[in-house]
Amino acid sequence: MLCRAYNQPEKQNIFLIGDKQNKYVEFPILRIPGYDYGFAFNNSRTLSLQFWNMFKGHNYMWVKRYDNQWSWVTAVFDDIDRNSHLYLNGSEVDSKGGYGTPSPLNYEGRLMRYKADKMYLGHSPSFADDHPGSYFKGDIAKVFGWDRALSEDEVANLHNTVPEDDLVIDLDFNDPKNIHRVKNTTEKQEEIQIPNSILPHRVEGKMRCLPHKDEGLVDGKWAKGETTAANERRYVLKMQQGKLDYKEDGIKQVKYEFIGEEKLTPWAKMINIKL
Repeated sequence: MLCRAYNQPEKQNIFLIGDKQNKYVEFPILRIPGYDYGFAFNNSRTLSLQFWNMFKGHNYMWVKRYDNQWSWVTAVFDDIDRNSHLYLNGSEVDSKGGYGTPSPLNYEGRLMRYKADKMYLGHSPSFADDHPGSYFKGDIAKVFGWDRALSEDEVANLHNTVPEDDLVIDLDFNDPKNIHRVKNTTEKQEEIQIPNSILPHRVEGKMRCLPHKDEGLVDGKWAKGETTAANERRYVLKMQQGKLDYKEDGIKQVKYEFIGEEKLTPWAKMINIKL
């Protein structure tokens, strides 16, 4: 799918570790209802994939992604080796990079078989209309599905070439005939840009850590309580939302010496400074 998701704070607050009333909610992007299968956007700022096996075992994969960003999100299932793969913009999710779950994910048993004759975009009929997880808020530009597992090369090149072999779902909303196949939608045109920036990015440290009291995330809570929670609110609700000018309120006010930079991935680099 090529889609863009938005948080819905009017329905459910953006998930914050420091919020005692925090709650995860999945906003459905593509759903087969019942044991809901498909893509969603989570209010913790992630694109997610959930699916079930024939024993009703739940499987869940995710990748960190800000809202208001166009994204190619792709799932590939190999029901012979029983592996599922999750991709963002053609790159497989990497838990070691700190921005997603392990991929591939090995699941038990066979996948659940669905008898439903309908697939839903932007809505899950499994919930009442007033439930915060009933509707998606955002944009959907393309939806494709195949009756086979795509190769890594095919996934990496989907933005250029859509394989025709075993293509069973072909919804490109640039094609006027497809617009009328989906109910309760609004048509609009704009130039799409798909950023590859994925934050946070984590890399193995180069320093030996001496024994110390952990003042970060401990047992799912901030060890320093409101002090860290205030920083989290500032970062998530202001900086990430474009309401804070980080160039005027950040490292510019700190005296530092530039040491150098290292390229970690095609989309991320580490800037080394000395304070």
